[in-house]
Amino acid sequence: MDPLESGTADLAIIGAGITGCSAAFHLARAGFGVVVLEAGAPGCGSTAHSAGNLHLQIPFAPFRDRPRAWSERFAALIPFYRSAVEAWRSAEALVGPVGFRTIGALLVASTPQEMQVVRRKAGVERAAGLDVELLDADTLYERAPRLRPGLRGAAFTAGEADCDPALALDRFAAAAGAAGAEFRYGEAVASVLPDGKAFRVRTAKSEVRARRVINATGASLCALGHDLPMGGFPIQLQETAPTRPLIGQLIYSASDRLTLKQRADGSVVIGGGWAAKRAADGSVSVDAEAGRANRDLAADLVPEIASLEVARAWAHEVNGNDSWMPVAEEPVAGLLALSAPWLGLTAGPRLGELACDWARGASADRLQEVIGTR
Repeated sequence: MDPLESGTADLAIIGAGITGCSAAFHLARAGFGVVVLEAGAPGCGSTAHSAGNLHLQIPFAPFRDRPRAWSERFAALIPFYRSAVEAWRSAEALVGPVGFRTIGALLVASTPQEMQVVRRKAGVERAAGLDVELLDADTLYERAPRLRPGLRGAAFTAGEADCDPALALDRFAAAAGAAGAEFRYGEAVASVLPDGKAFRVRTAKSEVRARRVINATGASLCALGHDLPMGGFPIQLQETAPTRPLIGQLIYSASDRLTLKQRADGSVVIGGGWAAKRAADGSVSVDAEAGRANRDLAADLVPEIASLEVARAWAHEVNGNDSWMPVAEEPVAGLLALSAPWLGLTAGPRLGELACDWARGASADRLQEVIGTR
């Protein structure tokens, strides 16, 4: 590429979530000049507020409810998400501790009908290369004895994991900064304008001239006027006070929307994508009624949870779309939009690697082939 004048960057990255910070790290480490523009403060977005779950499997409800073609399409993403979890595993050697743990996941069934769907889903996932073990009830209770009586069985996905998302974000940002990336917080991007062989990226405080631009804003992917299949959805989570060991895996329910795990400190994190409230000004807050229903589901599955105090509950916005398909598109030559819906934390470090591949010459089409959407 032709050199740009002094004071400009090779790449401007919009968004300092896990995808943006991972991209900044890999690009700066490869010798690119990088400026990261983040509208809020460090750790203000969805990454730091997530539960920290790192997913591999096909989500149960859409598998059950949608046509087989959708499941086959999502199954094509499984190799990508496996590589994403491996990127998390490798991250600690690159950026320092991120709280990574391989804990495995149990999808538990309460009825014979649910177990039939669980078996069918496991077959599709195995065909895509995922390590899934079907458990009868006796084996399930050997591995998770605190679950309530009467469950029919489960599917166990050995490779699912978790991390400390706030710590991970801090580590990636610090490593990117140490490699030479510049971070500008409190600078919402107002426009990205072509300027010859570069772009002028403008905020209310400054302007960056960059050869290329990466839009890693997730839920705000369309804010710059590009028609992309991604939006923001308010969801909520809650966490109990620490208690004795209850569950050693990430738990999903085939009966309703529930994710459940116990952190290393003994606290239990309860989620499952329950909607939070959104005010007229766009801010999000906890829906207390939905929170109670979510907590009741968790207590039904692990009865001892009913006696635990909720230490905190919080709401945040997550990026998502109806198809569940990640976005790796170049709506304008030289500008890459990069985001994974619903599983953005899982995908983030791997998407950062792909952003570096793109900067080195890989096309958006090639990125889509690697992800599995093409």
